[in-house]
Amino acid sequence: MSWFLMLWLVVGTGAFYIANYHVDEPVLVRNLGAGTLALPGQRCGEEIDSLWYALDVFVPGLDLKQEDRCSIATRDEARPWRAFSVIYEILGAIVTPIMLLSVTGMLRRYIER
Repeated sequence: MSWFLMLWLVVGTGAFYIANYHVDEPVLVRNLGAGTLALPGQRCGEEIDSLWYALDVFVPGLDLKQEDRCSIATRDEARPWRAFSVIYEILGAIVTPIMLLSVTGMLRRYIER
């Protein structure tokens, strides 16, 4: 199961990197502040790190403050990116607890020996 977690983390990192740097119209755009709307047309660039942003989206309950700095644009052209982000977040909510249960089960068996 850990390989699946790592695979999705790599996929998410790559996707958010592409959304941040290699799309003509900015997809990941800067927020004015926590809980405010994104600034249209202002690419995040160096405001976030793609790996930490992907981890922030994927792992529920983990707040690395990356999503506070930038968010996916709300215009229609960014709809596939928003859909990917939602699917990515849902998979993270499913895979992360399973991974934690697997690791704790392995540790318990290791300690009981």
